[in-house]
Amino acid sequence: MSLPAPPPRLPGVDGSFPFGRPNGPRPAREPSGRARQLILGVYPSAVHVRWVRPGWLGAAGPGEWGVSAMAVDVEPCVFWRGDDDATCVSAPAGVRARVDSWIADVGFRVGDEPGQHGHVAASPLNGPSGKELDTYFAGLSIPLEETVLADVYPVFLVHRTDTRGGPLPVKGRKQGDAIDAAYSPVAERLARSDGTTFQPASLPTRRVGRWDVPNFASERFGPWITSLILETRPELIVTLGQESWDTLTLLHAEPHHPARRVADLRLDGYGIVGDIRLDSQTFRWLPMPHPGLLMKAKPSPTGRSWTDAHQEWVER
Repeated sequence: MSLPAPPPRLPGVDGSFPFGRPNGPRPAREPSGRARQLILGVYPSAVHVRWVRPGWLGAAGPGEWGVSAMAVDVEPCVFWRGDDDATCVSAPAGVRARVDSWIADVGFRVGDEPGQHGHVAASPLNGPSGKELDTYFAGLSIPLEETVLADVYPVFLVHRTDTRGGPLPVKGRKQGDAIDAAYSPVAERLARSDGTTFQPASLPTRRVGRWDVPNFASERFGPWITSLILETRPELIVTLGQESWDTLTLLHAEPHHPARRVADLRLDGYGIVGDIRLDSQTFRWLPMPHPGLLMKAKPSPTGRSWTDAHQEWVER
């Protein structure tokens, strides 16, 4: 089937990755079979590398030697699993092959001599959410082959530390901080073979307020999200996280579920299917926590943990 395409890239909004690849909206991933289910995440990940700056640049200060997990290109498929993801037709061979392709695409020259750009290797931070999505399919009756995968804000966002004007941390810093400290200040000293230089990265910041991403998503991508739902007419819509749920409410969808918000699901209503009404049509709807929450789940002092709630649902 042919799914609706998201709106085009906005260069001044979406920005560019380190070493020049453009950031922009990722299309929904089409199923290999019928589109019986739609899973909506929040925003996509990216291809990540470990980058160490070239020795010819000289001594580096704290946090300036490189970036251990640096986003350098768009995710080849939303909810990319990384290694050996046969379901991703854009990058089925896995992370190393994708990084090798990126090296050739941007003209990265490995080494420490003048004119070279340092060293890169595939980062382990490739595909964690895609891999964690497998835990959801263990409890879903509709398989991946019949599922459309998309994000409500389909543009990669980078985390930065809100220091309110104070000094940026070195230990425990966010990815955006690391790029701003290690790559961007030296980008224009790194030349391609044709003599042109790279530019500082300009990736948009991931805002963390509850309504920040939903507001951006509904304003820019609202018509696309709506058409994705109405044209695929899925038997079940699954929203991952509060922000994807909130985005649908900003699109005037009417949700009906025992839980009032995702946080309630840990204690009551986990895995229960409600319904959501959009544009005079009603769809079965399953609100779920984002995969990242399950990845970081810890025992709870007040009742069952997220892991407990999820496992109970899978075993029903």
